[in-house]
Amino acid sequence: LLDVYGKVVGINTAINQFAQWVGFALPVTQEFINATIDAVQQYGAIIRPYVGIVYTDITPAVQKEMNISVIDYGIYVNDVVPNSPAETATIQWGDIVIAINDVAINTSLPFLYQLYTYKAGDTLRLHILRNGDRIYRDVVLGQNQ
Repeated sequence: LLDVYGKVVGINTAINQFAQWVGFALPVTQEFINATIDAVQQYGAIIRPYVGIVYTDITPAVQKEMNISVIDYGIYVNDVVPNSPAETATIQWGDIVIAINDVAINTSLPFLYQLYTYKAGDTLRLHILRNGDRIYRDVVLGQNQ
């Protein structure tokens, strides 16, 4: 995704051809671009880091629906993939991940955006709210193509 000056400002990640080619693009920074280029140079393909969770971004609607009053940002873990890095790190359904390596997950720095600035094999410290307690889990990222 380019701006009017030809500068890369996003990477298209999903395009629906049945909806007049409406798409979704992740915003990019130099870290994001460097991680993508490094993966292509090393593997010949875009290899993305993998945690192994199914999640929902916490929005006002999600807060209301799930009766979450303790926090208004982060992601809600809906499921953990068996034999995934998340399962190994004992992340559980119902956890609320609020930060990666001390950087808050919010609309400016969403979970996927932050995740994609790392590589498979990197270790992330996730800041989690579980049953009202703040806990930390270290996750060694897998890889997903």
